[in-house]
Amino acid sequence: MKRFLVILFISLFYFNIAIPNASSFTLNENDRFGCTAEAGSYVITLKKKFSDNYFAIENKIRGRKDLGFARLAGDSLESFWVDDQTNDLKVHLLTPEDDKYTDWWFLVSLTKEEIESLAQYKSFFYVGKGRNYLPIFTEEQLQNEIDIHNQRVSIIGEIMNSEEKLQKQGLITVTSNCRKRN
Repeated sequence: MKRFLVILFISLFYFNIAIPNASSFTLNENDRFGCTAEAGSYVITLKKKFSDNYFAIENKIRGRKDLGFARLAGDSLESFWVDDQTNDLKVHLLTPEDDKYTDWWFLVSLTKEEIESLAQYKSFFYVGKGRNYLPIFTEEQLQNEIDIHNQRVSIIGEIMNSEEKLQKQGLITVTSNCRKRN
C-alpha cells in the first residue's frame, strides 16, 4: 500500500511539474474548501491571489489558523508546510474530481541538512507562529516565497525518489475529501 501511495504521489507530482500550464482548475480569492479526514475536519481558504498560479492560503484546523503559500500546478493546488516545532514537511495537493476535491497529504521528517537548506530563506509564512494576517506583498517578497516553494519541491522530490530516504524519513499519507464552499 505504501509503495502504491508513493507511486501515486510521484505521478501527481510529475504531472504537476511537467505540465504546469495545462490547468483547467480555476481558483479565485476567497474560495473556500471544507475538508474531512479520519482525524477531523479543516477549511482551506484562498486569502490572496498573486497571479493565476500563486496564492496565499489559510488552513484552519481546530480553531488554529495558519497562513501558507501555494502554487497551482497542473490540476493541483500544491502547498508545503514546515512545522518549526517538529521539523516535519507536510505536502498538500488539492485536486478536483468532478464537483468534489481530494486533498492528498504527505508528511516526512526533514534531516538536519534539509532544514539547513531551507534556513537560508526567510519566509513570511511560519506554521505555529500564530501569524494570521496578510500584508501587501512586494514583487521581491513574492519571488522569495516562490524560491522557498521551489526549494521545498526539490527536497520532497529527492525524498520521494530515494527508497533509503523514504525508509529513514518516513512517509505518512492522509486523504481528505473536500467540497467547495460558498
